Amino acid sequence: MFRKYPGHFLLVYTVAGIFAADRWHPPAWLLFLVCLASALSGLVVFNRRLKIIAVLLFGLALGAFAAFHFSLCCYDPGPYHLSSIVSETETYHLFGRVADWPDLKEARTEIKISLDSVVSDRPHRVNGAVLLKIEDTTTALQRGDLVSFIGRVYQVSAEKGHDGFDYHRYLNMRGVFGIVYLPTALDIRVNRRPEKGFYQLTDKLRKAVKDSFRRNLSPRAAALANGFLIGETRDIPGDIFQMFRDSGTFHLLAVSGSNVALVLLFFLIVLRPFSLGRGARTAALAVVIPVFCALSYGEPSVVRASVMAVLVLAARFFQRRYDLNHIIALTALIILLADPAQLFDVGFQLSFVTAWGLIYFTPRLSERFKPYHSKRWYRWLVLPVMISLVAQVCSTPVILYYFERVPALSVLANLIIVPLVSVGVLGLLVLLTADLILPLLGQWVGSLVDIVLNLVVEILKILGGENIPVFKSAGFIRSDIAFLGILIFFLLLVLVVRAQTVKSLRRVVFILLLIFLNIGLFYSAAFGDRSDCMKLDMIKIPGGVAGIIKQNRQNRGDLIITDILDRDYPVEEKILKPFLERAGIERLDRIFLLTAPY
Repeated sequence: MFRKYPGHFLLVYTVAGIFAADRWHPPAWLLFLVCLASALSGLVVFNRRLKIIAVLLFGLALGAFAAFHFSLCCYDPGPYHLSSIVSETETYHLFGRVADWPDLKEARTEIKISLDSVVSDRPHRVNGAVLLKIEDTTTALQRGDLVSFIGRVYQVSAEKGHDGFDYHRYLNMRGVFGIVYLPTALDIRVNRRPEKGFYQLTDKLRKAVKDSFRRNLSPRAAALANGFLIGETRDIPGDIFQMFRDSGTFHLLAVSGSNVALVLLFFLIVLRPFSLGRGARTAALAVVIPVFCALSYGEPSVVRASVMAVLVLAARFFQRRYDLNHIIALTALIILLADPAQLFDVGFQLSFVTAWGLIYFTPRLSERFKPYHSKRWYRWLVLPVMISLVAQVCSTPVILYYFERVPALSVLANLIIVPLVSVGVLGLLVLLTADLILPLLGQWVGSLVDIVLNLVVEILKILGGENIPVFKSAGFIRSDIAFLGILIFFLLLVLVVRAQTVKSLRRVVFILLLIFLNIGLFYSAAFGDRSDCMKLDMIKIPGGVAGIIKQNRQNRGDLIITDILDRDYPVEEKILKPFLERAGIERLDRIFLLTAPY
């Protein structure tokens, strides 16, 4: 098995190690000892020519290393970590570096700061990161800036929200172990990063791209162009944002692997007139990939596609045969070894599940239409429908698990909008090239691209309106049972495809499908929501409790607040507003403010 599927074999050990570390929280030193002992035992056994046992031991060593790395990042950070040093009752002078691009939200900015030291009565060397929340929208800070500021480091409550969302765990997975609130960016002392460097180059390049779109496109089209090409969505109007979500095409605003493919295709066309050998062409594309990855803020789907593209380019450069199934497994292995917490990121999961589905299922399904591969109706109708259906089927369980809803017309919307957006992305690349050569030519190309992007909006109004039906997940809750159900679903999916060519599997698959569907129906009937019941949601606030009473599945209700205490950050913005949004409350009928303690 190892010789035939080496990437899959190692990936299984890595994922199992990360899951074990997340589930049982063993100490990091124990995981390191297991890794070291397994690796040394594997070498000894390998020298004795017991290769199967040696391979199993090496796999165990890799899984233990992944668990060790994950534990260091999330659960067992060590004595110099800020979670072991700082207390939210004290005020500190904090020193660190901006570790990520600022996240601009409505009326606030969130910035990840990697700390190197804090000062209270004396200086302390620390590691770890805090999430700095500024009560203003600001772009004054950029990735790589050295900063210092004074504030309190608040710990995030370990209790889950009423909807099951664990914000504490979410931040820990990002390496964040505290939150600091500041009213304005003027309270921050900034030492600007050097003017030269990779991130500085990509920042300037990103600004040039956005300026070009702003000059040559209408405001709405320019906002969409930033979202489609580099994942910059902050200027897209809220109603259009909502239409993308309701139509099931929201993934187009998160730069995906298709964008990487389109960018590489464009540069291949640009390089074609030049007499470049295999090595020079590969080197040029290898430079384009990391630059585009940085331009698009390192989204999980782009990182996945970029690593896959580099591996494919390397295989072609060395004239080696490759299998995309092995490539995607090796890609996941590389990313998880570098950042094990990515395993629990919804973007990472959706990206790999969808890509794996397209790689594994599409060739097997298209084999049934082999005699018609040269027909136009197959290439322009059947194949796009097949790709859209495979992507939708593979991503639906993960979408239901996290978002509990799937648009009913998402397949149709993707069939129409995805090709149109692909044409738009290629047009944007042509626009940037034309604007670089001759600004007047860029304006002419921009007028054509503007029509395509505005056409996307008009189609969205039809397929992404408020009245478009959605499928909801009823009793499909975030639990171990639901996770097991997803694994069984994908196993059945593989068996269904295999049964197309293996007759002996068909009866077994049919029986298993009946069992699976009946269990799902029983679970939904027994544990599904009741729309005719009153619902009470509660959350802790400083000093007391806030509660919402509403009719189930309605967007209005009553808010009750008991014994609230004053804090140095706005409770209504930090606690109550997100609480109301998660509960789906758009209008409050009554607000009760009680002085009596809960």
